[in-house]
Amino acid sequence: MSRRSTIIVSALLSACLLAPAAGAQSVPASAPSSSMPTGFAVKGALSASVFSSADSVSFFNAASVPAVVLGYRMARLTIGLGLGLFRVSYITKVEDPEFKSRDSSTSMLFTPRFEIALVQRAMAEAYIALGFGVGFNVVTSKWEAGSLDGEDTDSGVALGGHAGLGGRVFFGGGPFGLGMEIGWSGLFLSIKDNENDETAWQNINDFYAALVGIFVFG
Repeated sequence: MSRRSTIIVSALLSACLLAPAAGAQSVPASAPSSSMPTGFAVKGALSASVFSSADSVSFFNAASVPAVVLGYRMARLTIGLGLGLFRVSYITKVEDPEFKSRDSSTSMLFTPRFEIALVQRAMAEAYIALGFGVGFNVVTSKWEAGSLDGEDTDSGVALGGHAGLGGRVFFGGGPFGLGMEIGWSGLFLSIKDNENDETAWQNINDFYAALVGIFVFG
């Protein structure tokens, strides 16, 4: 057999051996595709108020963004129930120039929260978050009226809502993800005056930024 014939036969044998392997790679059903982790999940958030209508807000929380959320993560939707403890202070303004009142409110909210993935690429995603919560609050008021002063403690209902836009990355295709979230947060407090049997509402709005982490039990 000539040298030229040997080269042609070798090329044909190589093509026959490599063809099945190339065909197997071209079949989408046999190739596993990467996907986001799904299953029961726990999520934590460390949030801070960038701008608030309250005079003073605790640095480690925004008005109604839950600090801990337990829920379930699907391909593009995450649902859960969050718990948050919030402390804010504000000045109550009235028409009487001699009356001054500074109120501090401590609220606990139970917040159903929904996250919807807008874009997913490899192990990164961008999402929107929505939540609405209900709970209770305790308000301590320190007031001055001319030469008189005092301190009152009242309780009431707390309502909260938030809407945010975030992004996160799951490291190494594993169950842990870390990201950032920004958005609006609102807190609505009913203040019950037990002495006068009157109820007033206080509205506090925040723009917040949060460092968020999630762990998915697949």
